[in-house]
Amino acid sequence: MSQSTDPDRPRLLFNSDGGSAALYAFEPPITRDQLCRVIDSLAGTQVDVYIGCVSEGSFFCHDTKIGEVYGFDTADDEFESQNFRRWADNVRGLIQSGNDPSTVWAERAHAAGMQFWPSMRMNDIHKDWSERWPSLRTRWELARPHVRLGDEAPERYKRRYPRPGQPSDGFSWAFDFSVDEVRQLKVDVIEELCTGYDIDGFELDFLSHPMYFKEGRERDGAPYLTEMMREVRAVVRRAGAAKGRELTLLARVLPTEEQCLAIGMDVRTWAAEGLVDVLAPAVRGYLNMTPDVSGMVALGHEHGCEVYGGTSDLWVPYYTAYPDKDGKRNPRASVPMFRAAAARLWHAGVDAIHVFNYDCHCTGIQHHSVEEHIGLDDVPLFNPDEYRILTEIGDREGIARKDKHYVVAHDVDRRSGGPDEPLPVDLAEPGQAAVVAGWSAPVQQVTDRPMPSAGGATWFGCHLEEGRWVAESSAGDAGRAYAWVSEVTGRGFDDLERAAAAAGAGAEGTIAVLGHPAMDMSSVGVRAGGLVLPVPVTMNERGPGHLARAGLEAAAFSVRANLERLGTVTGRAARSVSLGGGMTRSRLFRRIVADVIGADILVHGGSATAAGALACALRALGEGEGPAGELERVSPDALAAAEYRDHYDRWLEVSSVLSGVQI
Repeated sequence: MSQSTDPDRPRLLFNSDGGSAALYAFEPPITRDQLCRVIDSLAGTQVDVYIGCVSEGSFFCHDTKIGEVYGFDTADDEFESQNFRRWADNVRGLIQSGNDPSTVWAERAHAAGMQFWPSMRMNDIHKDWSERWPSLRTRWELARPHVRLGDEAPERYKRRYPRPGQPSDGFSWAFDFSVDEVRQLKVDVIEELCTGYDIDGFELDFLSHPMYFKEGRERDGAPYLTEMMREVRAVVRRAGAAKGRELTLLARVLPTEEQCLAIGMDVRTWAAEGLVDVLAPAVRGYLNMTPDVSGMVALGHEHGCEVYGGTSDLWVPYYTAYPDKDGKRNPRASVPMFRAAAARLWHAGVDAIHVFNYDCHCTGIQHHSVEEHIGLDDVPLFNPDEYRILTEIGDREGIARKDKHYVVAHDVDRRSGGPDEPLPVDLAEPGQAAVVAGWSAPVQQVTDRPMPSAGGATWFGCHLEEGRWVAESSAGDAGRAYAWVSEVTGRGFDDLERAAAAAGAGAEGTIAVLGHPAMDMSSVGVRAGGLVLPVPVTMNERGPGHLARAGLEAAAFSVRANLERLGTVTGRAARSVSLGGGMTRSRLFRRIVADVIGADILVHGGSATAAGALACALRALGEGEGPAGELERVSPDALAAAEYRDHYDRWLEVSSVLSGVQI
């Protein structure tokens, strides 16, 4: 997709947390110029939308009559952090002097030729560490224990943010969005901001923090968030009509539809109903160019919703090879790194670039410091490289031929605040099996010793772990065969997915044999395959959906056949099966594999090959203990699994017959 020349479409959006470079940074009383330090520092860049965060935990920094302003009834010696004291005293002083921060930011952004959008962090959890920061909880939530997730927060959150030995360990003050009062509070404050300030759009930051329902109730909670989005959409439209212009509504979300659904965000419905104008998929935390947002781009564009590719922060976790001017290791992104992150997003088809929290860790701030907040008026906010990045990444064509530095992110230990893209599951125990369903589909099973097959039908090789080996077979052309189906039908993968789902299990008798049922390296060569369907055609018309369904089922049947082959070779059936590779982008294929195997599968939705190569490199460098991460569990449907037993037997029969055909 080429970059749009529409003058009204943003190129680069800049989200500022409002505190690090301004409200935290200056001793009270802060001046209007100090408050607008970030906006003024963006002069001459490609930024055309300034997004100012208006919340701190559950508090706000505008003159709200609905929510609460932080620190209005707190003495200076009661703040746990000097940053908090400065923030509270500066906001209080600005409001009392008639310089509401949101009003001042809007005026300064407009004078600089930029739009101004407030940003609300929908479920900020800085307040969770109650032993360290008890002041970050509002009177409203303290009086309503039922509005928080409490000790029923998702297990993923508890593992990621452990506080061993402290009362807050495993406990979250994040709001439970199944509670009506919570959603209504958010809607009311959004309406207050949309109607009371000279804004051009509004950002809903669902990544701060991506947790909205109690453990196990996330998908059931999706209708609550969707209904709230309908109310927000109505509020924004009314406010825009009163101002005589449309206000843009943006939702900052996770990189894929499946990840969003897993926490209760039905982004497809949001886009289909026009509940948002823009989706901004991103990884929360730090700069991570690994996720593929092309699926979210396709989803948004299908429904006329724009998609802005998100980057987060300047930090590059685990990367220490970029030296600063003093020769020290510098985890900040270089110019080529940010070009690479932006280029990957442009290549995925995004309509603009969204930069989050960039000023939070730039060189010109004294972040989380107490004594060194002096002389900041004379310190440039951005160093030359940080400024240059903002003059380049909003221009797809401009960075196309410039140097780039790609970094594959990993989060092996799951302890950092960095990427949320773990590597695949660590397969180290005998009996664990994995399928990498990409162009081809190798099928592997861990063993405790070398296990060559009789006649050399399958392979065996080394494992990363000492004392472990791998038996390997292959389902042959999987993704390539399905791509062929797309080519001959002239249908894109999204269209084929919908049509294949409508065809139903068994594709109404359509059978595809597009490769060997089970690998046999002792007898390699070309063999007959084909399509079998009921005739006469006049009574049994079949279309692209039937062919697509048969192609997906053929790949799943071959996976099962090769798992059974390895079970024979190793003397034990696979005790668990993990699925990765490009074909996992098809949610229907995931479901079919689970139903055909008749057992749970663990799905890794990223690039399993690239992640595996990274795991080998990390082991060679002595980094970490190997890949580990969370996978999506897909369970078979009992009725479908029973039906597929018959379909599998018929497929084996047809494959056997075709194998005797000479070509």
